[in-house]
Amino acid sequence: YDVSIANAMAENNLIIDATSSGSIDGIKFGSTASLGAYANVLISSINLGDSVDIATIADAADKNASLTLDGGAGFDRLNGNSADNDLTLTGLDKGTLDKVSFSNIENIYLQGGNDTVTIESGGRLSGLLDGGAGSNTLVVDDGGSITIGGDGTITVGSGGTGGGFQNFQNVRINDNGTGKQTNSLTLNSNSNNVSITGPNSGTADGTAFTNISDIDLAAGNDNAILASTGSLSGTLK
Repeated sequence: YDVSIANAMAENNLIIDATSSGSIDGIKFGSTASLGAYANVLISSINLGDSVDIATIADAADKNASLTLDGGAGFDRLNGNSADNDLTLTGLDKGTLDKVSFSNIENIYLQGGNDTVTIESGGRLSGLLDGGAGSNTLVVDDGGSITIGGDGTITVGSGGTGGGFQNFQNVRINDNGTGKQTNSLTLNSNSNNVSITGPNSGTADGTAFTNISDIDLAAGNDNAILASTGSLSGTLK
């Protein structure tokens, strides 16, 4: 059967190793628990309560473990695993990581694997998303502005409202079939290197981008290379 649990004040450590199964603060539950009061008790929904909590999808779960997770109050963190995780942000601190549905999770660390993150309209984190190791791709569904800070942190949206993202080697903006690309990329005060290798595509300091029409090199002694196949429908500043 399925139950929900809530732990109000402690700093909880949740490990998800199969569907509705794992351990919380060392107490095992679900199909992977052979002993204890919660052996074979499937817990489909977990509220971590009021503290700074950590939830981790174990490598054993791969991309197949399903569970509904509410981080509750506090500045919480969700860790991916070594699989090629698929993360979708659907609202503020809300979305899905493979088959785990989450809410009130402020920080996400994807660890290893070639991960793909899709930011739907209104999706963002109030904390940081770290792509970790691997070749990771950031996909923004509704376009807009992207800023790459001097420390490599990517901000999606104006005024810092889009959350911070780091360790992403590829950035793609979807135009949702409109054919109109008015997406901007702003760099930083470092000495940046930009290569425009295709229509609205190329690399900025090693980060590949697609469907970016306007680029602002900002301050610094920058170098921009325009290949014979490269072009921008907007402006290079």
